[in-house]
Amino acid sequence: MKKRRTRRKQYRTVWHPIFYTLVRGTLPGIYRMLIELLLGEMPPRADLVIIRREPGAPPPDDELEELPALYTRLGEHTLVEFKGGTDRVEARDVAIVLGYANLYLAKHHLSLEQLRLIFVAPMLKESFLHGVEGRGGSLVRTEVGVWDGQVCGHLLSFLETEQAWKGDERNESLYLLTEEMTRRRQAPRRMTKRLMSVYYEIAEVLDGHPNYKESDMETQKKVERAYLRQMEALARRIPVKARLEGMSTRERLEGIPARERLEGIPVRERLEGIPARERLEGIPARERLEGIPARERLEGIPAEEVAKELPPEVRLKGLGPEDRLKGLGPEEREAMIRLLLEPGQDETPGGASSR
Repeated sequence: MKKRRTRRKQYRTVWHPIFYTLVRGTLPGIYRMLIELLLGEMPPRADLVIIRREPGAPPPDDELEELPALYTRLGEHTLVEFKGGTDRVEARDVAIVLGYANLYLAKHHLSLEQLRLIFVAPMLKESFLHGVEGRGGSLVRTEVGVWDGQVCGHLLSFLETEQAWKGDERNESLYLLTEEMTRRRQAPRRMTKRLMSVYYEIAEVLDGHPNYKESDMETQKKVERAYLRQMEALARRIPVKARLEGMSTRERLEGIPARERLEGIPVRERLEGIPARERLEGIPARERLEGIPARERLEGIPAEEVAKELPPEVRLKGLGPEDRLKGLGPEEREAMIRLLLEPGQDETPGGASSR
């Protein structure tokens, strides 16, 4: 009897939210973006429209630290057609985007010069090139993974996500749009503070839409482990000073045992600023006095207070008769003499008596 083969259900990566997250997190401030903009009364939608907020010069260089391959090619209005890491472009996509462009121009009363077209897809296929050339257009590779040209009077650019990230390091964030990234969950090697935030968001999108599904619990554990490994690898790339920036002392020390926190700090520095009472709290008297000479232990304590704590025989030990009588008044001296001469007392050398 043949065993029935069960086919594992395939889950497609939801690419567009990843692309939108990347653009939203890195887009220069002089632009605004519109997602899946309706181009008329009919269903056609452009994946992404980027509009310059005010006509003028290109964005400043400091806003082009991410994705210059995309952002230096933006016009006053730019239609962006996106294909995810597992999708492919075909000749008919040229006709589709030209249709979007014409609808957009008519709706917003724009000239050809005001609108640019950009494709972002894994690879530029021959069929797509034929589609462009068949309409009197052309595309020429101008840098690694980037093609520029025109079709039907429209300026057209094509970014290959599988290649462009390997050229200018500032375009390395395009790696986030590749199938390899979703499979390996690996961040780009170059991570700016801005891109780090984008990467976290994309990781959340991926965690919400895994490429495969086993039991829900097992999948969740795998996702969490992969995410933690990636975050740890990412943290190791960040300089220590940058990691700790903005964190309070309490946050920095969290999770470190007390003994390790103080490692390498001299004892004098550890005790600095701690009141004497707190330093000695919980330490038995014997341990507190250990190593301190007897004279220093009693320093600052009045002699009368020290004497009060001593038994009479200890106080008088080693004192001669005259010294023992010092400080006594006449009456006290007479009383002591009478006490010594009472019947039953034997006078002995040194003033000692026995019954």
